[in-house]
Amino acid sequence: MRTRWLSLAILAIFLTPLAVQAQRPDAPPYARRGPYPVGTQEITIPTGETAGVEIGPLEATIWYPALNPEGAEESTRYRVGLFFLPGRALRDAPPDTEHGPYPLVIFSHGSGGIRYQSLYLTEHLASYGFVVLAADHPGNTLLDALRAPADTLNGMIRNFATRPLDILRQIAYLDEVNAAAGPLAGLVDMERIAIAGHSFGGYTALAAGGARLDFAALDAWCRDPQLSPLAADLPAPERDRLQLRREVCFVREAEAQIAALRGFDAPPDGLWPPTTDPRIDAVVLMAPYNGPIFGPAGLAALEVPALVLVGSADTTTYPQRDAYAIYHDIASSERILAVFENASHYLFVDACSEAAIRLGQYSRCSDAVWDMARAHDLINHLSTAFLLAYLNDDPDAAAALRPAAVDFTGVIYRRESEE
Repeated sequence: MRTRWLSLAILAIFLTPLAVQAQRPDAPPYARRGPYPVGTQEITIPTGETAGVEIGPLEATIWYPALNPEGAEESTRYRVGLFFLPGRALRDAPPDTEHGPYPLVIFSHGSGGIRYQSLYLTEHLASYGFVVLAADHPGNTLLDALRAPADTLNGMIRNFATRPLDILRQIAYLDEVNAAAGPLAGLVDMERIAIAGHSFGGYTALAAGGARLDFAALDAWCRDPQLSPLAADLPAPERDRLQLRREVCFVREAEAQIAALRGFDAPPDGLWPPTTDPRIDAVVLMAPYNGPIFGPAGLAALEVPALVLVGSADTTTYPQRDAYAIYHDIASSERILAVFENASHYLFVDACSEAAIRLGQYSRCSDAVWDMARAHDLINHLSTAFLLAYLNDDPDAAAALRPAAVDFTGVIYRRESEE
């Protein structure tokens, strides 16, 4: 009984409703709400075979440009168990297909997260003419951790195999419902797709975007950890190298298990086959996790435009090991790194509820240095401009990404571009 009430208390920390935060007056252009009303629907993606592996069912939420002829207030609640999260969207509103089809963005939550963890971003992108889809990754959600805490590690290992396949299953599902006779017919442009993710979701976006696993590289890194050569001139906290190993090297022992879950008789030699779709055109990586599992060669297999966002004081996904190395080693000719100075890992999730603050959990949904509303404005601005530039060929958005245009206190900005 004590465990049950403790679980409910923890859940309440994250899911107690708050009023939706008002827009800051100093929000940069693409942080301001876009021109489209936002609709949202809950969907269940049925089980299907992906790369020879059975994936699903997946509980998911979709956000999209919607019709709102009566000018109704965009307000809804997202249910998670017995609790609700407030949002700015119209529940089950009819899609605005007249101005479509729209590019697709698939969002992947962090380990122990939920598909609603970053509503500030998913709803915002829909207001700019994107269809956004996010699914819970089975075995690796907040509710999974509360229901079976002893199985958390097994769920995480399983997700190293299945998370990228979850993304491909979502794409296949939208292929079906977006077809001429489908319920979302004509809404999505399935030739323009981006994957975004936070933490373990960043790993997911990397793998779905084309990066390839390389357990030999992971083994070599774990024997002699090498941090990114970018570390010399980008800020990062000091960390014990033993701890850096613990956070990623446990996966080495699960190589055979991950291979079996992927449908292989034995672990592949060298680079693993990719888990991608050729229609994926860009990735947004927020505090991405476990760069060493790809290694330099596996990261170089990612060639699509990439936006990497990270806090320099992140002690969960250490930037010198993960974000900086990823930015350095991917082969994308168009890539951006934005470092939020002195920010930590949870900068990229929705801000705390009042209950979280009262119960002492402020560090898990806030930042010790950054105002979350300001940080979310900058994340929305950069992410929206990036996706408009590379999925829509929008020249104004592209101009907003030029280094001279990104002059925000506390943000270190780098861009490699053929422009």
